[in-house]
Amino acid sequence: QTYAAILATPCSVADIVAGDVLWAASKSVLAVSLVLALCVPFHLVHGTSSLLLVPVGFLVGLMFGALGMVVTARAPSYDFFNYYFSLVFSVMFLFSGVFFPLESLPVWGQWIAWVMPLTHAVRVCRALTTPASGAPLAGSLLWITATTILAFVTAERLVRRRIQI
Repeated sequence: QTYAAILATPCSVADIVAGDVLWAASKSVLAVSLVLALCVPFHLVHGTSSLLLVPVGFLVGLMFGALGMVVTARAPSYDFFNYYFSLVFSVMFLFSGVFFPLESLPVWGQWIAWVMPLTHAVRVCRALTTPASGAPLAGSLLWITATTILAFVTAERLVRRRIQI
């Protein structure tokens, strides 16, 4: 109903999706900035490269905002999000390298991890905050960018279909 009201204005479906995705990205930038502001005084991040976490946080926020719009457009009811969080988010956290190195996973687990977008976000953030990490970032940044574009286009089409325009 909210989207129908917005569509009564000169906004398009793409504008609605972009607005929601940009809102998610702005919340991500705020969260990254606050965590970074707390980590710097305690010397938990090293070097000026950690300042690049803010634009990376924006990009990751765009990606997850667009992925969230895809899920929202497909959700038949609010209860559907329980499945999404239990089956997708929980698995993504376990297989992303946040809690333990990906090398400790079996080969099939590493393949699952490399498909998940959070893995690439973790790689980039870890490389920017730890001096010992020499991980190449271009591949992960490209993965995040491609996932963002694909998710945005998919979300726009699904939202358009959902509100039947």
